[in-house]
Amino acid sequence: AQEFFVAVEQMSSATSVGSVAIVLYPFVGMMRLFKSFQAQPRLAIVTATLKTAAPDFLHFMLVVTCVFACLLVSGVLFLGQDLEGFSTPEHAFRSSLLAVLGHWDWHVLEEIGHLRSAFWLWVFSIVLSLISLNMLLAIILDAYSYEKEKASEDKTLLQQTSEVWRRHSQHRRGERVNLSQVYDAFKKEFKHDVRSMMLNRTLITPDSLMATVPKMPFEQALRTLSKALERHESREIGFQTEEMIQRDVQK
Repeated sequence: AQEFFVAVEQMSSATSVGSVAIVLYPFVGMMRLFKSFQAQPRLAIVTATLKTAAPDFLHFMLVVTCVFACLLVSGVLFLGQDLEGFSTPEHAFRSSLLAVLGHWDWHVLEEIGHLRSAFWLWVFSIVLSLISLNMLLAIILDAYSYEKEKASEDKTLLQQTSEVWRRHSQHRRGERVNLSQVYDAFKKEFKHDVRSMMLNRTLITPDSLMATVPKMPFEQALRTLSKALERHESREIGFQTEEMIQRDVQK
């Protein structure tokens, strides 16, 4: 009989662990989707916004946590003797969170004193519900505006899909070569020494590119080098907002 109860206990523990794993799995899938979205600049705006806003958000949460704790203690001292929702710090924490979201029972608060309840509720609502939440929105929207401006010149998902289809059609007609073939051709020229290939500073022209990569049309060679030059210059200069450009002009 003892072995049976031990087996049942082990099965129950395994079921609990399995339930937790099942609950966490959708969150893992969500994080994986965020990682996949980074491949497309417009889709990556959301995750980039969270990264940009993270430092300001952490400082904001530190301040708000201290303010919330002070108001929570004041609620316990001010209303705890008459209201069950503020009788203990745990109950006050739950009631205060509901108050932040706009859920409170004014009729219950009014019974312990109109002036006292109104004073605490007004202070709590103005400091947390109005000022703090709007500051949080301002932090997120500011980061979103910055990331959206960075991605304003990037292609949309529809444009990228159209470009992929165009490249596929041109490749079938023999009007272009894949970029993987370009990479393989340069690796072959440098005898598969990728480090030497990357450190090489020889100027590449459309004619030399066509000579290195067989069957590459002149239009593709010119377009590839132009895009490579634009990408190199953007990495060298980095992204500049409109305010940064105006500041440089004023100097």
